[in-house]
Amino acid sequence: MLCALWLHVCPLQAADDIRRMAGCWNDTTDNSWTYGFFEHFAIWQNTFWEYEKISLHRKKGEIILRNGDERVRLKLKLPKGDGGPCTIASDRYGTSAVCRQDTLPTANRPDNTPFAPNNLRADSAVIQGYLPDCKGQATVRISVDYPLSEDRITLEVSTDSLGRFATTVPVIGVTAASIHLTPDEPHLPVILEPRDSLMLYAGSNGQVFMMGRNARLNQEIRYMEEHAAPRPLPDWHAAGQMTLAAWKATVLDWKQTADSLLTDAAEKRPALSQRCRHYLQDRINALCAAALTERSATLSRRHLERFDAAYLHTVDSLLEQAQPPCTLTREWLEALRSYSHYHAMPLPVHVFKGEVTLTDYLAHNGLYPFTTQERSDVELYSKGLDMATFLDNLNADSLTRATRMAPYLAAMKRAENLFRKPAVRRLMDQHRDKTDAWELRNELKKQLKPLEHLQMPTEMRELFAASVFTARLDYNKAPFPTEVTEYIQTILTDCNLYDYVDRRQQYYQQLTRQPLPCEETLKDASALDSIESAARIWDHIVSPLKGKIVYADIWGTWCGPCKWQMEAVPALKASLKREGEDGVVFLYISIFSPEESWRNVLKEYHLTDPNSVHYNLSDEVSQKLMKHLGISCFPTYLVIDRENNIIDRHPPAPQDGSKLTDYLRQLTR
Repeated sequence: MLCALWLHVCPLQAADDIRRMAGCWNDTTDNSWTYGFFEHFAIWQNTFWEYEKISLHRKKGEIILRNGDERVRLKLKLPKGDGGPCTIASDRYGTSAVCRQDTLPTANRPDNTPFAPNNLRADSAVIQGYLPDCKGQATVRISVDYPLSEDRITLEVSTDSLGRFATTVPVIGVTAASIHLTPDEPHLPVILEPRDSLMLYAGSNGQVFMMGRNARLNQEIRYMEEHAAPRPLPDWHAAGQMTLAAWKATVLDWKQTADSLLTDAAEKRPALSQRCRHYLQDRINALCAAALTERSATLSRRHLERFDAAYLHTVDSLLEQAQPPCTLTREWLEALRSYSHYHAMPLPVHVFKGEVTLTDYLAHNGLYPFTTQERSDVELYSKGLDMATFLDNLNADSLTRATRMAPYLAAMKRAENLFRKPAVRRLMDQHRDKTDAWELRNELKKQLKPLEHLQMPTEMRELFAASVFTARLDYNKAPFPTEVTEYIQTILTDCNLYDYVDRRQQYYQQLTRQPLPCEETLKDASALDSIESAARIWDHIVSPLKGKIVYADIWGTWCGPCKWQMEAVPALKASLKREGEDGVVFLYISIFSPEESWRNVLKEYHLTDPNSVHYNLSDEVSQKLMKHLGISCFPTYLVIDRENNIIDRHPPAPQDGSKLTDYLRQLTR
């Protein structure tokens, strides 16, 4: 189709001419891939072009390329034989001497250009390619290390009948990605920038040619990963079998080996670009920082195991080696998340106490003149509550309780007296409506506080903060209150990062304002609060559904796996409806979930329809029902027969797709 114009004019001559030019042509000055001439199209300037005219006569020729309304004329001076350079002059980009290559040679000129200052605006890049051995619906998978997402973004694109593909990927600043051209081929690591355009050609000999402003960098990274990569760093899950000192030694030994390999490889390739060396060294440091910080997941929280001072000093030193562009290596943010969690949550429990939050609110806004001693007492009071609850969960003996609580008791008593002061009590009652908003603000502040003493670039600090804010928005599925947005403005001085967070805020504001379809499917759960018996609560929920097959989902807005499973529900219900199998009622029981978040989840995942029933239970009723049903993990799925009996406690989940639809279809027959 693409070559119809010139084939119609002189098909035999055109075919012969293309065979003379077919292949990849590299610029002789820097060995960069510049032209690709193939049977049905050409590749040039990161773009696929149609042939409009081809005219080759001995040592000279002309090719006219077309892309939509755009046309380009190429004038060629051909080599005498199959080898030798060819001179190609375009009417727009000047003249270049190129040589046909079966394998891509290395760059022959040093490049000491550093990375440009990072633009943290949310943007996109284009990846295109030609896979001559994958013509027609082969799948190319692209994983993007999107900096403000805790999970990698995965995109899939199919090749067309000629073996070409093209897709747009999201980026923020300099962003790393991996391209899986075929299931059997190893991943291809690439670096992308905003408005970047990367073109690649994967030949049958395993060679990959790249075109674009970061083509050289990506070719170098690919070479270094194939020829100078250290053995994989041991998985941090295995670190639980080592002492802290042994694990630190293992990681630092790996770093020394990786540094040496990089140094040796750079000496053997003197033209290796500064940007490649920067990226590889940055990745080594980030991997080591992540390995050490993620070791906190294996600490025994029951025994209050903590890192020693020497271990923390090593971690701090590694984290402080992060250099812009800070979006380059996602392991930095992974390390900072673990580091923040370790410092912000010394105990596995946190007890919310309104008086503690309101004390901070009154002090911050100058509404009451708390002394330094009083502020310290309130802080120790909060820590003492956490410790007391932790000891209760452990069923600790009296001696352990006395020892652990000793540092807090005097301060807790003074704090309780402070809370009872008439002036303080009056102000707390007056500003009680600020409690939830200020508690959320303090939780976010607590996550950012551990980074304050680290000597790291402001860019990295703010990037981490933006990731914390967006993660909490997506976790709550509700917009931030004014007190939190005002706090965010003081933290994010980079307008691009602030705009990104603000767009997520606006999304949840709009979602909150949207009407909820099938509002009648939301049941009034307040009637359950007065029922003492958990068995009667359960009967009250399921008895109206008698005569139906019920698929029950017990979930919470705070549960990531619950929401991930819900992504598959609309397609599941549509499949059942298409086949006339709509006799199943989907019962959703939400527990420990704020009302606004609950309603927004239902909207976002399109969960309300005539065959659904929704309850959002109070905390007390949630506790009763969990105990009655023996629920200890989320999401929990139950299948209830037409007589209200639970007949399956482990049915397929929504993400199981056809397995669940087949299962439900059999039950309704």
